[in-house]
Amino acid sequence: MFWNIIYVISIFLLVVFFISNIVLTMAYRKYTEVIKKQNDLLCTLHAAEAPVLKSLYAVLLKLNEQENTSDAVKAKDINDSVKGT
Repeated sequence: MFWNIIYVISIFLLVVFFISNIVLTMAYRKYTEVIKKQNDLLCTLHAAEAPVLKSLYAVLLKLNEQENTSDAVKAKDINDSVKGT
C-alpha cells in the first residue's frame, strides 16, 4: 500500500513536470517572438529616424543662420541710427 501511494505521487509529479515544461516552452517561444518583433521595430525606427534627424538638423541650422543674419542686420541698423544722431 505504501509503495502504491509513492508510485501515484511520482506519476502525478512527472505529469505536472511535463505539463509545466510544455507550458514554459510555449511561453518562452512567444516571449522570444515578441522580443524579435520589438527588435525589428526598433531597427526600423532607427533606420527611419536618421533622415528625419538630418533634415531637422538642416532646418535648425538654417533657422540659426537666419537668426544670426537678422541679429546682424538689427545691430547694423542700431549702429547706423546711432551714427546718424
